[in-house]
Amino acid sequence: MNRFFGLLVMVLLVSCGVTDHDIKVKKWISTKSEQESIFLQLVKRTDKLAPGSSYDNRDSAEFMPYYTERMKLHDFANYYMNDSVRYFQLYRIVPSLYKEKIAIAGRYRTGANGEITEFEEVYITPKMKQEDLDEKAGELFRELVENGNVQEYMGQRAFIDFPDSLNVYNKQTQRWDFKYAQWFAK
Repeated sequence: MNRFFGLLVMVLLVSCGVTDHDIKVKKWISTKSEQESIFLQLVKRTDKLAPGSSYDNRDSAEFMPYYTERMKLHDFANYYMNDSVRYFQLYRIVPSLYKEKIAIAGRYRTGANGEITEFEEVYITPKMKQEDLDEKAGELFRELVENGNVQEYMGQRAFIDFPDSLNVYNKQTQRWDFKYAQWFAK
């Protein structure tokens, strides 16, 4: 009987999947200073470039005031660590008549000194109101953490705005590319 009960508990725990509690930033990053440091690194990689900066020098100290100010438009919504992969989800305020936001989610790896060595944005949601964003982006993020991808949602414009049939994320350059950009480069 004890063996059956133990097996039942294990099955229930495994079938529950990733919960809302599992993806809270505070669960994985306990100190406020570490949260702010990681948050700043993520904003630098997911937000637009600072005026006068480039992808190669965006980490330069001269651009930190710009990105620190841009953090005010973002929320560090969700976070999860699995082996050496760290998953993140930020919410960003976007221009809208209805106080809407988008979610930007991805994953990265760090080196021995905590520097980001690999980075990938996995999806950007369409803009939506906070309550809709919490529901849909939460669902997407749990899917990303559990399965390593969000293939099930690709093409569903209510959930994912990018990537789409024209825009893909380039992990080498760490930016979004327009698939047919070479046609317009001439």
